[in-house]
Amino acid sequence: MRRAGIVPLNCILISTLSSCASLVWIMLGQQVHSEAFKLGLDFDVPVSNALLAMYAKSGPVDDSRLVFRFMVDKNYVTWNTIISGLDQIEYFEEAIKSFCKMRRAGVVPSNFTLISTLNSCASLGLIMLGQQVHGEAFKLGLDSDVSVSNALLALYADTGCLAECLKFFSLTPEDDQVSWNTVIGSLSVSESSISEAVKYYLNMMRVGVSPNRVIFINILAAVSSSSLGKVSQQIHAQVIKYHIADDTAIENALLACYGKCGQMDECEKIFSRLSDRKDDVSWNLMISGYRHNNLWHKAMVLERGMELHASALRACLESNVLVGGALVAMYSKCGRIDYALRFFDMMPKRTVYSWNSMISGYARHGYGDKALRLFSRMIESGQRLDHFTVTTVLSACASVATLEHGMEVHASALRACLESDVVVGTWECTC
Repeated sequence: MRRAGIVPLNCILISTLSSCASLVWIMLGQQVHSEAFKLGLDFDVPVSNALLAMYAKSGPVDDSRLVFRFMVDKNYVTWNTIISGLDQIEYFEEAIKSFCKMRRAGVVPSNFTLISTLNSCASLGLIMLGQQVHGEAFKLGLDSDVSVSNALLALYADTGCLAECLKFFSLTPEDDQVSWNTVIGSLSVSESSISEAVKYYLNMMRVGVSPNRVIFINILAAVSSSSLGKVSQQIHAQVIKYHIADDTAIENALLACYGKCGQMDECEKIFSRLSDRKDDVSWNLMISGYRHNNLWHKAMVLERGMELHASALRACLESNVLVGGALVAMYSKCGRIDYALRFFDMMPKRTVYSWNSMISGYARHGYGDKALRLFSRMIESGQRLDHFTVTTVLSACASVATLEHGMEVHASALRACLESDVVVGTWECTC
């Protein structure tokens, strides 16, 4: 459109900036910012808000601050964007200060503003300030909003105010899975309140709220510490009913539960069913379960089995490089970057495919800086690049907003004679 000489309207700029924020294309977003500046539209409130949102999601915090500081007119969307952006990147103190400035400016907060501020208060353990925000929510009639009430429940739970958490929960007109999970999770922490956790779990089932995997993990953690064998079996039956039985985290929680309750036969069934999904937690829970129940010989046998399992895995990777690369690619695409990295590190010999899969996994899931570091390792190892390597790393450069790294990748592309590749050339233009 710009090459055709058509001047964009503010609505087009806003839409483009929103896309840049969603795709973490910070450099393209900066080009749109430059266009807005040239057209004198950067002071338009909706455009400024879109710029602020784009930098808050994908840019350095200083860029967000700069846009916010130079905004002449600020509305509740502006304040909400800066406060939620600061909260998301864990600048909790600054988020709270911004909320206080907003109130002094006479701007009425929305439910989103309150949620971000309450999360910042909870993260810093500022219960008294959080209670003041609770008062604001009450005055505005927003404390009955289910998302705000969940943020308030989390505030009281995270700061150890269990009585206030339960009292507020009893007064909320509406609740959901998150509400129940917060309450059950807070009660599951201490052995003295485990019976209460079970009571709330049963109440949740009675009112027709379906449990999710987090609720199951919390309640299983509670009953495992108190060795409630029969309750464990009932919860296990519900796990199967809700089709969550094949989740590794759930099965690990069941292993911990049955191990503490002395039901090692159930543990063995679950452990066997885990098959190739066993992780370090699964092995360690089985071994500790045997030890807890004085089954020392079985514990020793399993420890040996764990060592053999690791050796077999290494042997498989050594004998078949393609298998290792496929495992790295599979776990990267599934979002299990930890598993992908484990197999990648175990590979004695790596192909360009395995390097690309690991770098792509980092870039796809928002770890642009790690993708760039791994790319540097790839260069140092002497591995030849292909066009997929370069385009993936360029997208990682865009996600962390670093032109310097982009230029280094460009130089690597030149050395590998890849600049003439259409896809590579397109990515270099966007940077």
